Amino acid sequence: MQQEFTIKIDDTFTGPVCDYSVGFLKFGREGNHETATPMGTGTFVKLGKLYGILTAGHVLKELEPNETVGLVRFPSVQPALQNRRLNLAHTKRVMDWNGKECDAPDLAFVSIPDG
Repeated sequence: MQQEFTIKIDDTFTGPVCDYSVGFLKFGREGNHETATPMGTGTFVKLGKLYGILTAGHVLKELEPNETVGLVRFPSVQPALQNRRLNLAHTKRVMDWNGKECDAPDLAFVSIPDG
């Protein structure tokens, strides 16, 4: 017998999710205009004194180690949209992915520099 469920998603759920989520943007140029292409998402994490972003290996693979990327947040606090840039040359990365689509594990970690 199949049961039906109703799930209510409100600010008590979406607020914390938005506060810790981040989107990666890859910058490019079209003539004189800078463009930004969404590349994937991640989650801010902290382990002891180590801060970073947990994401998927297939996301990080598309971002060059010396590239500057955009980090976009949609927090529950104001201002609602936050956009920052991160030079990946100042980060460390760890990836566990064999490069094959849909293969697991597909994990990556990017450290966030102090200061």
